[in-house]
Amino acid sequence: MEDVLNMFEIADTTAMDIYSAHASKAPDFEDAVIAAAAARMGLTYVITRNLDDFKSLPVKAITPQEFLKVIG
Repeated sequence: MEDVLNMFEIADTTAMDIYSAHASKAPDFEDAVIAAAAARMGLTYVITRNLDDFKSLPVKAITPQEFLKVIG
């Protein structure tokens, strides 16, 4: 777990993220909240197996396999 905590930043969620997610009209509210928090933090990617729900959201979604290639 220590390695994971050193490698990744944990994103918090703010009220503004909730408002942004609601305004996005995304098909999945929880994914919209994740994308809003990631965008606010200036993150490059969201790692997920569910790429479809992130297509119209402000942060690029990549699969775990794509992520391994990026850091490779």
